[in-house]
Amino acid sequence: MGENINKSSTIDSYKSYTFNILSHVTPFNYLEKSQLEELYSQCEIKTFPVGDFIFKQGERSHQSLYIILEGRARILMEDEKESIKTAGERAVADFFGETVLLTGENYPASVTVLEKMVCLVIPRTVFEKMLSFNQQASESFTRLLLVRLKEMYYQIGEQKKRDILYEEPLHKKVEQVMISPVITCLPGQTIKRTAQQMSRNGITSVVVVAPNGKPVGIVTDKDLVAKVLAEEADAPRYVFQIMSRNLKTVKSSDFAYQAFLVMVKHHINHVIIEEKGQLQGIVTMKDLIKSRDWGTLSAVNSIENHRDIESLAETMEEIDQVQHALLLERAYAREISELVTEFYDRVTRKILSLTEEQMQEEGWGKPPAGYCWISMGSSGRREQYSRTDQDNGIIFEASDTKEKDEAARSYFLKLGEKTVKGLETCGFRRCLGGVMAENSAWCKTLPEWKDTVHDWINRLDPDHIRNMTIFLDFRCVYGREDLGQLLRDEVSRAFKNSPDTLYFLAKDDLQHRVPLNFFRQIITEKDGKINLKSTATVHLIDCVRIFCLREGIKETSTFQRINQLQKKNVFNQDLADTIKEAFETLLMLRIKNYLACLKQGREPDNYIYPARLSKKERTRLKKAMQATNWLQTLVSQNIVMGL
Repeated sequence: MGENINKSSTIDSYKSYTFNILSHVTPFNYLEKSQLEELYSQCEIKTFPVGDFIFKQGERSHQSLYIILEGRARILMEDEKESIKTAGERAVADFFGETVLLTGENYPASVTVLEKMVCLVIPRTVFEKMLSFNQQASESFTRLLLVRLKEMYYQIGEQKKRDILYEEPLHKKVEQVMISPVITCLPGQTIKRTAQQMSRNGITSVVVVAPNGKPVGIVTDKDLVAKVLAEEADAPRYVFQIMSRNLKTVKSSDFAYQAFLVMVKHHINHVIIEEKGQLQGIVTMKDLIKSRDWGTLSAVNSIENHRDIESLAETMEEIDQVQHALLLERAYAREISELVTEFYDRVTRKILSLTEEQMQEEGWGKPPAGYCWISMGSSGRREQYSRTDQDNGIIFEASDTKEKDEAARSYFLKLGEKTVKGLETCGFRRCLGGVMAENSAWCKTLPEWKDTVHDWINRLDPDHIRNMTIFLDFRCVYGREDLGQLLRDEVSRAFKNSPDTLYFLAKDDLQHRVPLNFFRQIITEKDGKINLKSTATVHLIDCVRIFCLREGIKETSTFQRINQLQKKNVFNQDLADTIKEAFETLLMLRIKNYLACLKQGREPDNYIYPARLSKKERTRLKKAMQATNWLQTLVSQNIVMGL
């Protein structure tokens, strides 16, 4: 039950330290100094050894509130099957025991000591007296208690839901859901016979194999419709004429969610299982949905079927559910963010398609010129995991007259306005800085965009630097990809010939360094939290981008950029692996924090408390921030000092 610290001596040495902690903890931060003095004089300070239980689930309330001054504790919950699950952790400045403090009921969970703890123990009577004399403290504690209770019951519900998910999950191995043996044919087989195979076996695809058994293609029911039945004359006769040759494969030992990721990423419904060049089986989207008995996969995979933006908006919550399921199933942050970005791309493309139809109905006609819708920021890098603020623009073809260009601009600005509104309906907030396609500054002809890039480079003021850091990760999401590629080529040439611009981009990033002290420990804000985005992630992305601009690398994904820098020997393999691991860690922590905010009904942010992380997560975070700090040093040495 813990050991009391000598009241007359050691407790006084904890006094100023405890006051400092309480000044940052709700509801004690509302107390006057005299009220803190009175409260402290009636409390005890106790120590608890590692492994000790402060209290156990079902035990009668101690009628005390425990505030951690040193060490860490783990919250454990036992379910109906007597299986014990971790429900969270508590660290310095956290408290526990609050849920039954005022009711006297039994504890709904157990608390055990992870690291030797020192706690301030506040008796119920003392705490009640404090609340009765301070209205703000009372109200804030009530709000906090409601959040904690909601979180606790959510944990119970989530555990039950998680147990259900793991009964028929994407966490299964591919070999558990694949179809084997597979119906196959040779490349020279007639299409008619192949169609008969599909009909006879009730399947939607036939795998094409070489005489040695190696899979070389696939024919689907869609191929038969699009490439055979739709042809009015000279329809192909043999399988090799219509088969898809670019096969996507996974291994039988891969997880089913990885097969799902491949299908979504490449817009296909079949994945081949291949081992050492030999066909082992096939998995379809239908198989995955059936194996999970969960309609969400089907819903998010049919985004293109929606006929209005309102019904499309309902899909967004289902994307969050898929993301949460992948997190439970230990998918990598890179895989999760690529998948979510792909879904958001599909949403954007569908909104644009619906908007084009709407504009025709309103008399605007079809797009007057070829155009490309670009996404920037995390979307451009394929690193979305949340519905971020919008950063988008339009590149459209120039005509032979200024009048035609202005008429086209009017059309595309209206298209941009409607699309931005549609994205807002789907939960993507408007950009406060106006970086949106409804703004003429971000809706231009290709020559105008090229002039804008050169103008930014030639006049390096703070606004131009800010615009460049947003723009440089642009990616074509819809429309004429060649327009986006032509602009990317121009950007690459312009930066290769402008070392001064790289210098200013580097100086801009190095204005703020990763918050590490002399001993390379993380420096947090006064309340113990850090902003993962601004303190580390942004710097890692910026530094990698700067090296890529210098090398003429046109990739926008941070992971792909690191791979390309390794290929060009800018980074050796150890450094590349270290930076990728750092980015994976930062991205995963941000995804977990985003989903935690959604669970608790809070507005998602980028703040985390390092002390509340598990020991493994804290170690990984520290390494990630150290790697980012080293990356900033490399930029300083190679770009700033090396100019």
